[in-house]
Amino acid sequence: MTKTMLRFEGYLWESGEFEHIPGWEPERVAHRPEPGDGDYILELVDKSGETIVDVNVDVDFDRESHRRREGMQRTRVVAYLPRHPEGATVVFRHRKRDLFRADLAASPPTIEITSAATTRSGNIQLRWKAAAAANQKLTYAVAYVVDGRGIPLARGLTRRQYTIDTSGLPGGRSTYAAVLATDGFLSSFDTTKRLAVDRKAPVVSIQDPIPGTEFAAGHPISLCGQATDVTGVSLPQKGLVWKVDGETIASGTCLAMVADLGPGNHEVTLEYGGESAPCLVYTSD
Repeated sequence: MTKTMLRFEGYLWESGEFEHIPGWEPERVAHRPEPGDGDYILELVDKSGETIVDVNVDVDFDRESHRRREGMQRTRVVAYLPRHPEGATVVFRHRKRDLFRADLAASPPTIEITSAATTRSGNIQLRWKAAAAANQKLTYAVAYVVDGRGIPLARGLTRRQYTIDTSGLPGGRSTYAAVLATDGFLSSFDTTKRLAVDRKAPVVSIQDPIPGTEFAAGHPISLCGQATDVTGVSLPQKGLVWKVDGETIASGTCLAMVADLGPGNHEVTLEYGGESAPCLVYTSD
């Protein structure tokens, strides 16, 4: 018994026109969509036309009310079907009317990354070869993986090559790229060996107080800040260090409190991994 799922995705217009976006076979569903009310159904049927499994699809045109064409609204549709060895056709329907129907290939495509070359600028040039069953059209998706975290880079590619711009990607202990080939439903992927990507300095910022803020002397002052990687993802708080006028007052937290500051100018600094963000504040009687 297979344990994979089929990801189904696309855009549905109020007229019933459906624009399919190639999906793939996730081994698990991180965020399963809420089920619909039963008017819209996604089915997996066998060769005889019998339904093997179906799911209620959530369709809400108010979600993308700004997307209009000739007065019509559209909405994004996402659903998952359990893959079954006897599944032959995927059908998306509204009540008794078919909105989309596609036959599944007998086997998934194959893919092999043939080259992952580093350029002088530090970018990674990927090339791969792939083949589909029954000459089906393939599209490709590329992701960068750092220390177990996947960062999607591109989707819907038709060429069998892609250059990864590493200037905006974090380095780590384990870094590699993955390329997925999909025929719209069935998919396969391949990964590179470990890639050499430079570590990027963290981005440290203080949200509160705002530089130049004036406080009454002797009153507690709340401090709030964060450190993110180059992609904007928050880094662990344990590396944060708060200093006031060069003296450490707290560490390992994004929130801190300082009290009993005397009148005058004071420099608040948040540090992380050798990077710092200073903030000058004032206290007066």
